[in-house]
Formats: sequence, C-alpha cells, structure tokens
Amino acid sequence: ITIGLTDAVENFDPLFADNLSTMRVLSLIYDGLFTLDQSGEVVPAIADEVSISDDGLEYRIKIKSDLFFHDGPVFQSGIGRRLQASDIKWAFERTALAGVPTTASELLMNIEGYSSFAKEQRQLFEERKRVLEEVSGIIVEDPQTLVFLLQEPDEDFIKKLASPYLFIYPREAVQNTGEGLSGRPVGTGSYLFRDRTTDRITLSLDGSERAGSRLEQPRVNRVDFVTGNQERTLFQQFARGDIHWLPEIGPQISQQLTDGEGNLQFIYEDEYGITQMDAERTTYIYFNETDHVNLNWLKNRLSTADLSTLDINASFGFGEEPEEVESISEPDSSYLVAYTDDINVLTFLIQLQNEFIEPDATISLFEIRVPTRETAMYTVSGDSFHDLLIERNSKYWLKMSTPITGVYLPTVSGIKNSEVPWKLFMESVQVHEQD
Repeated sequence: ITIGLTDAVENFDPLFADNLSTMRVLSLIYDGLFTLDQSGEVVPAIADEVSISDDGLEYRIKIKSDLFFHDGPVFQSGIGRRLQASDIKWAFERTALAGVPTTASELLMNIEGYSSFAKEQRQLFEERKRVLEEVSGIIVEDPQTLVFLLQEPDEDFIKKLASPYLFIYPREAVQNTGEGLSGRPVGTGSYLFRDRTTDRITLSLDGSERAGSRLEQPRVNRVDFVTGNQERTLFQQFARGDIHWLPEIGPQISQQLTDGEGNLQFIYEDEYGITQMDAERTTYIYFNETDHVNLNWLKNRLSTADLSTLDINASFGFGEEPEEVESISEPDSSYLVAYTDDINVLTFLIQLQNEFIEPDATISLFEIRVPTRETAMYTVSGDSFHDLLIERNSKYWLKMSTPITGVYLPTVSGIKNSEVPWKLFMESVQVHEQD
C-alpha cells in the first residue's frame, strides 16, 4: 500500500516527533507499553499484566517475554535481542536528558524522582556535579517486571504511557550508530524500516518467527509513505491511483472533495471512500510579547475579527482574547510569524491576512521556527489526544482545531474511523486488484 502524508517526516526518533504524519509512520515501527484501540481505549502492547496499588501510587507492569527488537546493523550480530524492562527504564530516563524535546517529559513528571533528575540533566552542564544517576521511581524488579512509583494518584497515567512520545527502542540504536534513531529506527512494531529517499519511506512487515505475540498481524506486507510533496501534488498522485490512502487531507483537498461538512461530494461518492476521525489536529497561536513589534495595533485589529467568516474547516477557541487597545502608532508593515509547515495553519494565516490585516499590513513567515524579538506570533502544534494529557501554556490567543478526514481508493478495504489522531490501524487493511 502507498500512503500519502501531508507533513514532512524528518526524524524517526519518537522524542522528536513533531507532527501527526511522523507519528503515523512511527506507530508501525515501534510499540509502547500500551496503545489505543480504534475507540481510544487503552490496551496492552509491550505490557502483559498490570497491577495498581490501592492508593494509586504504585504500578507494577509485567512485560511480554517474547518480544524482540528488529534485526539490524545496530546490533553487533545483526540480530535483534529480546526486549527487557531495563530498556524501558533507559528510554524513559532518556526523555529527561538535555538536548531532547521536553514533550515526553511532561507525561512523566509525576513519577518519583523524575523532576529532580530532569532538572539536574538540563541545568547542571558539568556532569561531575550531578549526583542523581537515575529516576528513583522507575524500578527494574526483574528482566520482565517494571515498577513505577508516583508522587500522587493519576487516573490518566496508563493512557500517558500509550503516547507515541513514549515508544520503546534499544539503547544500541542511539549509541551504536552515527545517525542514531533519527535515520535508522529500531523497534518491536509490526513493520521494519527498510529505506528512505527524498520523498518516500519504505517499511516491510516483520514476518519472522521472532516477531513476538501481537494483538493481530497486519495483512499488508509493504508500506510506502509518500512525504514532502505539496498538497496539490499529493492529490494528483492520489487521483491517478499512485497513492492508495491519504489518512489526513489538508484544506485544499478537503475543499475539492468534500461538501464542507466532511462528506464526499456527490460526484466522488463512487470513486473514493472517506473516513471521519473523532479526533482533531490542534494548533495554539501565541502573541510574542516583544517591544520590537507594534503588537498593540495587531491585537486591536484581531480583537474585532470574526473568525467564523473564514473559509476554513476548523473551530476556534480563545485563550486570552485580545483586549481592545488603542493603536498608538502606525502598524508595522509586516508582522512575522515563526516558521511552520503545517498546511492548515498556513491556510489560516493567509485568510487572516486577506480578511482582516490587509491593506494596512501583511503577515509573513519568518525563517526561524522559534519566536525571536522580530516575530509577532508563534504556533505550537498539538492534537486532541495529547491536549487532554499535557498542560498547555494557557496564555495563547487562539486554539485552532481541525477535524481529521481521510480518503482512500475503492481498491482498499478495511480502513475504519478511529478516535486516535496519530495511529494507523493496519490489521484489517487490504489492497485489491483494480477491476
């Protein structure tokens, strides 16, 4: 099967997964302790048995004994070794290190000793001054048993462990190769990484006897991801039949194929199938409080903007709605936004400029992805799953939520709606010959 992705996939390391397309690829390569079924319910993946203490502070997890990492050059023998509880402890402690994004950390902060360990790693740059060698609340009891000690009860703890940021991988994949996980992913998932070119990623089914016990083995033996193309190009490839499935379509394709309410337009009903996820892609838009930009004028203009008039399939929620302030000077000629390649956000910014900013000023993308003193606004990506588990900075101006709609060719069967924004459920998917 060939799957088209709207976002660029630039890194296969779970800690660096910064968009839903990347997570969709990783969901086939890696497993976490837990995963989610199509209705969004937590089910075991690497975990086999779980017991929780009466006070909700101790989680004892037995892991499956027959799971092996994928074969590959990261191991000296070329043969993937058995997964052990120590691999999970090591991977979780890696989330606290300096030099990796903090998103995964936010899911683990309630574990005893994690916050202190992370603070030392990120603020004490001289290793000899550090005194903490591990996270005290992650205990390897034996090769197949892991214990988590929490500071306070958390009814969402198991769900947090199902996040793609907490996929498990061997330390050899980080330590034994120059490119590390970023270019050579190794997990215990259903599919093995085979190859990557400029615009294509190829995975193959792990059909070995050592593949371990799975909930259900997929039927598709090869998955090609087409990535990095413009939305128009993706649609052309899909219309030609070169791409079988677009698990998430962007605003241009949505406008072409759907009626504005998420249903296929009549002329396409016999040509394509459609999925409507009970999940959303989210983006938080912040004003960058800087003295180098005339934010007063921008806030004043946007305080009166009726976003419901925009031609975009999204819902909006205000965090801190802009106050009406007097524009004490002329607007800046251009208001810069920290760089993003999210096509939904780009469409929103273009329409925002056309409807509410011009002709007095323009909105432009800055070349840097993080806010600087020159930027007026910046964005933070999210999704409806992680938004419930990770505390966001509440001082955002706007939260934009975009429904996730997918389309597929009639030669593909077994694609179903789900409540998980980042996961591809391949178990029942099949590709049939064209009639």
